[in-house]
Amino acid sequence: MVKLFGISGSPRIAATYWIIKEALRYVEEKWNAETRYFSVRGQELAIRAIILRGLILI
Repeated sequence: MVKLFGISGSPRIAATYWIIKEALRYVEEKWNAETRYFSVRGQELAIRAIILRGLILI
């Protein structure tokens, strides 16, 4: 089974929200995928990144 996780980094509910939700709906219908949606809107996130040989590891 295909699993897809949609993440929105936009602080607003607008075009980004709509296109991600539409893409998730499409793959649910076409590929019988399990999908989840996450938005950073209104969230406080602490992200620590390590740069190693040009790659960013989060």
